[in-house]
Amino acid sequence: LYQPVAVFHIMAISFIGLVPEWTCSEFNASEVNSTGIEDDMCQLYEKEDITCTPDYKDRFYSLTQEWDLICDEAYKISLTQSGFFVGFLLGSYILGSLADSIGRRKVVIGYLIALTGIQILTALSPSYYVFAICRLLVGFLVAGGLSAYVLVCEV
Repeated sequence: LYQPVAVFHIMAISFIGLVPEWTCSEFNASEVNSTGIEDDMCQLYEKEDITCTPDYKDRFYSLTQEWDLICDEAYKISLTQSGFFVGFLLGSYILGSLADSIGRRKVVIGYLIALTGIQILTALSPSYYVFAICRLLVGFLVAGGLSAYVLVCEV
């Protein structure tokens, strides 16, 4: 039971962080031609004197579209996954030690309750920063699932 849940959380960023094709939908063509920018959408998007509204071609809705994580902001998608694994690292150590001291069953029950709450908060995140913190906490709690795996092996 633990493995499908862990794999889903580890691989989720591949789907929710999809970077779809996009173009600038609203800009003044005479401004673009006078600046010498050809077809590089990132240069167009990042110019301060040109208003560029991203127009995404895919119907799939992702984090990229939610918070316009394109061009200079695209690194934030990978940063979110790195935060997940930092949380996993910390959770493995802390929740593993906690499971040894207070019992695996208590840690597993607490992990499941907390993970459910954090997953709901992740889905309803109003900003990128809340989402990134939630992903770190999800990584922390998913590591608590290792206690469930050990508990089943010990029984």
